[in-house]
Amino acid sequence: LRALTRIHEANAAFFRGQIIIAMTEGAIVFVVLTILGVDLSFFLGIMYGCLAIIPYVGVISVFSVTSLLVLADQGFGGTFYGVVALFLSIQLLENLVLQPLILGKKTGLHPMAIIISLFVFADLFGFLGVLLAVPLASMTIILAQEYLMPFLREGEKTGDTATYKLPMGSPPKPGP
Repeated sequence: LRALTRIHEANAAFFRGQIIIAMTEGAIVFVVLTILGVDLSFFLGIMYGCLAIIPYVGVISVFSVTSLLVLADQGFGGTFYGVVALFLSIQLLENLVLQPLILGKKTGLHPMAIIISLFVFADLFGFLGVLLAVPLASMTIILAQEYLMPFLREGEKTGDTATYKLPMGSPPKPGP
């Protein structure tokens, strides 16, 4: 129960962190689009904040809508390139700063552990792995701390580094 409670707390913290990141980015989108003079900037900021809770969905959908609006209104120009720069900057800010710092703080994972988990779980499970990378990483670490580390520590205490007490009995004896 203790492990399940810790996993639940870490996952709840992850989702709270995702909401904080999404709302922060939505506010940034609103402010920058207002500065650029894009129509419907408030609506686009709210839309980004709501959709960015799901990784990559917010940025792709709001960037597409914003780009089409700007192209239809003003064509290729400074505003369009400002919109492109905004969304590139937001992705860099999210992936390199906000996710490691906010999610790391909320879930108890080191920022480098979050970055590595994104790569590992994306490689293993594709897009679904990207969505679930941080919860899976925190779950893996918690399970290792709860079940693997006690066996390793017991082996350290007894001084027996070759074998550890496993829950299913003693390990097989080595051959000749």
